[in-house]
Amino acid sequence: MCMLLQADGSLLFKGGFAFYNRSAWRRDAKDAELLTIAVGGNGPFPEGLKSQQSGKQAGALVGYDEKRREITYRFGPATDALNFAGFYFYKADTCRAQ
Repeated sequence: MCMLLQADGSLLFKGGFAFYNRSAWRRDAKDAELLTIAVGGNGPFPEGLKSQQSGKQAGALVGYDEKRREITYRFGPATDALNFAGFYFYKADTCRAQ
């Protein structure tokens, strides 16, 4: 399963979570380590986010807005993975998911 962050700010899921396509992503203008994902599609907003929220470690969930369907992570250049809805997504150059 892959989460593809496209250069145009769109985010595409492959191999799972297709009900969230087309999502979007952006970096915070004041803190480049903050990555916000706007969950698109017709799937329900991911549950259990409050229990995942820690905020200080790399890849950690730092906030979410259920009404706007946005999730924010601390995800900088040195971060290897982030936890989205209980699944870890790792940085990779290619995606083999169908």
